[in-house]
Amino acid sequence: MGDDWGSGLGFELLDRLETHLRERGVPDVVLGALPGNHDAIRLYERRGCRPTWLYLSKFEGR
Repeated sequence: MGDDWGSGLGFELLDRLETHLRERGVPDVVLGALPGNHDAIRLYERRGCRPTWLYLSKFEGR
């Protein structure tokens, strides 16, 4: 983790992204996080996101 961890940078970036999209007529945002990425999930939930879909994937060699 870098020196910016916990500084609010992710929150600020999402705020700017959502503002940018809203100004262009895009009201909805779909974000993804890998299972176990609890920090990203917590950030998205703090921004008002809620789970909506479940994706299952199969990758060759993993």
